Amino acid sequence: MPTCKNCQQQFTIYPEDKIFYNKINVPEPTFCPDCRCQSRLAWRNERILYPRQCDSCQKNIISFYSPDKPYLQYCPDCWWGDKWAAPVLDYDPSVPFLKQYNELLLKTPHLAMISTHGLNSDYCAHSADYKDCYRCISGIKGEELYYCYWVINSSESADCALSFELQKCYECVHCRNLFNGIFCFDCEGCSDIAFCLDCFSCHNCLGCVGLRHKQYQIFNQPVSPQKFAQALAEAKTDPFKFYQEFYQFSLKFPRIFARLRHCEKSTGEYLYNCTDSHHCFEGEELEECAYLWNIPQGASAMHDAAYAATNEMSFNNVSIIRSKYLVSTCTCWDCAFLTYCFQCFYSNNLFGCAGQKHGGYKILNKKYSEGEYKKLVSKIKMELISQDKYGQFFPIEFSPFTYNESIAQEYYPLSRDEVIKNNWQWQDNLPSTIGKETAKNIPRDISQIDDSFVNEILACTVCGRNYKIIVQELKFYKDMGLPIPQECFDCRHLRRLKQRNPHKLWQRQCMCQNTNHGHKGRCTSQFATTYAPNRPELVYCEDCYNKEIY
Repeated sequence: MPTCKNCQQQFTIYPEDKIFYNKINVPEPTFCPDCRCQSRLAWRNERILYPRQCDSCQKNIISFYSPDKPYLQYCPDCWWGDKWAAPVLDYDPSVPFLKQYNELLLKTPHLAMISTHGLNSDYCAHSADYKDCYRCISGIKGEELYYCYWVINSSESADCALSFELQKCYECVHCRNLFNGIFCFDCEGCSDIAFCLDCFSCHNCLGCVGLRHKQYQIFNQPVSPQKFAQALAEAKTDPFKFYQEFYQFSLKFPRIFARLRHCEKSTGEYLYNCTDSHHCFEGEELEECAYLWNIPQGASAMHDAAYAATNEMSFNNVSIIRSKYLVSTCTCWDCAFLTYCFQCFYSNNLFGCAGQKHGGYKILNKKYSEGEYKKLVSKIKMELISQDKYGQFFPIEFSPFTYNESIAQEYYPLSRDEVIKNNWQWQDNLPSTIGKETAKNIPRDISQIDDSFVNEILACTVCGRNYKIIVQELKFYKDMGLPIPQECFDCRHLRRLKQRNPHKLWQRQCMCQNTNHGHKGRCTSQFATTYAPNRPELVYCEDCYNKEIY
């Protein structure tokens, strides 16, 4: 087993990984999967937004980049316009290539915000086809959504994550086809449910676990419609108090080791229609893939990527769409045969480029003939291979974002001192205020709050930072009969992330000891699961889980 050159931990390179590296012509990685992922995520900012001016048209914009950043910032209209040309560098063999690339990044105008086809959704980063949404991240096709993360084909919902086809939902995670759901997890095809886990095709259920085709249940027991309505109203008055009771109740029930639907020879969590893929999480239609996160629309022969859709034959990328043969790129769409590129679109055969639109056969943004391009690329690759750097992602210290602005801080949190010790960047002045709150004792009963409440400034009970409630958000809480949240939207987001299991796998044995399930004593089935061995949940193999639930 090789030892990671970054964290010094041993890691595994599987035989199928070696086959892939040979196919795409990259050396075997010298960083472990976690360190590779950390490097990629350090180049993606999702949540830290700044007001500033476009450096081209001077209009006020919302940007990923703080005003003290050295990069030129263009609004989408200016960046996609034809009034500027990307700077060009001549390759200097006496200077390390990645150092030259960082110089190019400093000279190239950056897209201030990544979002497409949005309407009245200016604060929705990395989103597409959103209408009347606010502070939603990484979603596709939504309307009237607030503070959601990776929510797709949904409407009239708030504070939901990693879900599809939601309507009138609140604090739901990993759910599909849900109507009027509140604080639900792993539920599908349900309506009018609250505080439910692993329920399918259920209606009017409260505090239930593992139910199928049931209605009017509280804690897995049948009740009258009148008692259900009364109990639901009481639960809404103090959701987090009810949640604690529900969580303890949920520990009595087994969890399936992984959500792998219509998958063959695959490991990970929340995978649908996948084959021959391992260590993948939240993915659909994956084939011969490994170490992927958040891949909603298919991938083939792709390793080490996050936030990507419809790609093939690529390695070590983040934020790529409809592309193939990409190595170590960031935010590149509709491209082919790119290596070490940033914010390039509709291009092919680029090496070390930035800010390209419809480009081809360029190195450091300079145009070459096809023969010259291939000859020089081969020379640069040999330089990087000799330094054990080819195939590694861009250095974190070159990222246009500080470490605590990037989502690496969410999944691989570090202190300021740790970041500085690594010679990475840290932002001391993240946009926030503290101590300006005007409302301290917020009524729990939403009916006692009038429309003027949107003028109040609140203080988060977790981090102390100030936040406000927007008009549309207040209307949502009133319509749903929910209290005003006591935490800022960032702390709510982090709380939901903690509800998920980590993107890690442990080899475990099924915990079932029910002899009616076809085994004597404890089941001997082995599996890879995201439930760590020290977790309190009962974790079953698929066969024992199905026999218990059905």
